[in-house]
Amino acid sequence: MPRPRLQADSDLLSQSMQLFWRKGYANTALRDLEEALGLKAPALYHRFGNKDGLFRATLEHYLERIVGRRISRYLEDPDALHGLRRFFETTYDYLDADHPPLACLMVNTAAEFGARDPAVQTILQRSHARLRAAFLANLARLRDSGRLRPDTHLDDLADTLYLCLQGLLVGSKADPDKARLDRQVGLILALLPLVPATPE
Repeated sequence: MPRPRLQADSDLLSQSMQLFWRKGYANTALRDLEEALGLKAPALYHRFGNKDGLFRATLEHYLERIVGRRISRYLEDPDALHGLRRFFETTYDYLDADHPPLACLMVNTAAEFGARDPAVQTILQRSHARLRAAFLANLARLRDSGRLRPDTHLDDLADTLYLCLQGLLVGSKADPDKARLDRQVGLILALLPLVPATPE
């Protein structure tokens, strides 16, 4: 009779996510994974195939648990503009002396891997598509509520917001100054062709 699994895969993936997030793929050794997950290499390989398989599963886990939840919480906020602002601000407002800047696991992975691993690239492309679609839906709600000019090219603006997000994430690692990052978010939101509020 096989021994029961003491930890769910989701728990292990949450732990590996933190490790890969901090150290990257190349700098994460098998011993690091064994210590962080509390499993020896044979058990890890049995569950995930190898380090590559574990990393891909971790990216999928991150896409659902982090990216998906952030989209739901912020970009689908009933107040579309407030949610959009908070989506950008929460990429760095966790920073303090005990929490160094981590940016985004997807951004870090894209910088580390480039396009050399097709399986990883596919996950990165899905992350990009999901975020872009969420920006597009957020902007459409802004337009339909009359807060965004009706002639706005939503596709172009969604692409611009996605690029701004990548820049903000990378910038937060290079210079994690919250006041500067707040100003950057203000400049990003200033790109929106908002309809001026009508005085009551």
